[in-house]
Amino acid sequence: MFNRLYDRNLVHIEITHGDITTRDWAESANIASRIGDLVKLYAAKNHFKATDFQEVIHLVDTDGVFIPPEAVVE
Repeated sequence: MFNRLYDRNLVHIEITHGDITTRDWAESANIASRIGDLVKLYAAKNHFKATDFQEVIHLVDTDGVFIPPEAVVE
């Protein structure tokens, strides 16, 4: 859907196939640096430099699967 909304020459969407915040190596204390590591890996594989990026937006899974029932408010 984002590819329809934004010019592909200006915005790139990278799918990570799963919520990276729930992986074994991810903790609340290190998630920003871990996302940074994934961006650096992507950049290296695709011959990008840091200056090629204006901003990185991380969209997370919002279905609430890991939220305990007592934390759900209707």
